[in-house]
Amino acid sequence: MRKTYAFAKRVPYMDDQCEVDKTFYNFCRKHRGIKGETPAMRQGITDHVWSVAEVLGYRSASP
Repeated sequence: MRKTYAFAKRVPYMDDQCEVDKTFYNFCRKHRGIKGETPAMRQGITDHVWSVAEVLGYRSASP
């Protein structure tokens, strides 16, 4: 039985999937414990719940 939908055989792929999961958790998923806000909203990083399309279309500044 597979325990995850994001199986990765190589570490870089696993790291990428972890970044996707963290982004979804912090920007897209509302949390009951913080009154329906996302962690990013609670920290003042954003003022709304992001859609998956919005996350996928976001371009960060180059380092």
